[in-house]
Amino acid sequence: KDGVTLGEFTNGTRSGWMYTLNGKHPNQGMGQQTLVDGDTVVLHYTDDYTQERSQIQVNVTIANAGEIAMAMESVTVSDRNDDGKFNVDEVLYAAHEAGYTGGAAAGYGSAEGTYGLSITKLWGDESGAFGYWLNNTSCMGLTDQVPTLCLKYQILSLRAESPRDRRARFSGGHWSTRSPRCRSVYRRR
Repeated sequence: KDGVTLGEFTNGTRSGWMYTLNGKHPNQGMGQQTLVDGDTVVLHYTDDYTQERSQIQVNVTIANAGEIAMAMESVTVSDRNDDGKFNVDEVLYAAHEAGYTGGAAAGYGSAEGTYGLSITKLWGDESGAFGYWLNNTSCMGLTDQVPTLCLKYQILSLRAESPRDRRARFSGGHWSTRSPRCRSVYRRR
């Protein structure tokens, strides 16, 4: 209007045009989107696209008692607490919604405790012997933030049967454990 144009980077390195489809930011460009009757598209300008995401895709692996329950599954994660960020708790909730029979209500639980938010149930197991990693790093807690700028993050969760099983980790692009009961799974790039 009045000779003013808004384009990509007009208001900074994270500014530009975005759109929502039925109230959510899709993971596809507008040119790849197929609309159906009743869809609502809103085109809007943002000064910081990292604050606009309502969902991200995260690759998730879950091992339960030495068996791979979910291997490198791409999971759509929503910002359940509406804080504008994504955390490990939200990723694990989404993984259970996507892959556990009965969803997160049946297979996953978390609660505030002495040391902050912790897992109370993972893949239906309530033993308390859980570990979780974001890429190659052991998480400090469920509230650890999952970055939105790069969407190729890997979350690994496992329920350990013995202290030896707890030595699982990502290294060199794949997940491994010293437990003879688990096998390595390679990460897609």
